[in-house]
Amino acid sequence: MIEAPVATLIAVTLLGERLEALQIAGMGMILVGVVLLQLVARIEGAPQ
Repeated sequence: MIEAPVATLIAVTLLGERLEALQIAGMGMILVGVVLLQLVARIEGAPQ
């Protein structure tokens, strides 16, 4: 999960790549989706 943000940070800092607002928003939505899926999996898998 962490590979894509790290690769993006490297590209921005070392290679001078520029991101548009829509690209940043898309990355944020993907990260939020992954976190939500992990939270749901933890809740459903938790013993009651």
